[in-house]
Amino acid sequence: QFEDPGLGYRLRYQAKGYLCADIYIYDNNISDIEDGPEDKRVQQEFVYILSGIAHMAQIGKYTNLEQLESGTTSFAKGSINFLWNRCQYQQMAGDDVYFTELQVSETYLSARAGMFIKVRLNLKQEELKARRAEVDDFIKQLAHIVGNNQKFYKGDVLVPATPSATIHAPANSISATNDVS
Repeated sequence: QFEDPGLGYRLRYQAKGYLCADIYIYDNNISDIEDGPEDKRVQQEFVYILSGIAHMAQIGKYTNLEQLESGTTSFAKGSINFLWNRCQYQQMAGDDVYFTELQVSETYLSARAGMFIKVRLNLKQEELKARRAEVDDFIKQLAHIVGNNQKFYKGDVLVPATPSATIHAPANSISATNDVS
């Protein structure tokens, strides 16, 4: 949890090798964010996120920045949709920089229960094809969890989500409960 309540929470998933995903659940102190990527505030936040990546290249923290793909994606019928962007770059050596070779970064953004749901996933560019199924499965499972979750914390307050279709994930998948109390 960040000190500023508007910045919400971050959870890091680290797989073997250089594959990590940071999941952020936050509201930026904005109220009434509607579910899904169609909300104007979600689209504005996505533009802001992408401009932050471009800014990192402008100030020399990233080199060889190339936008690869962008759009809206859904991972299963009835699951939450995300705005999505894929780019590649090299990160310059420095504090907390563990990998300086060419990497792919995928950013996903949507909203649920008045909160932005942002995922930033990074992996080695050379591993993208070999690990594509793993990446897609991770995001698919996250979309199931977010889509099924009926409540999120906003600071210390539990906020109900708008009801959504129930999605039944495979038995060997990540699971979550609809009650986070």
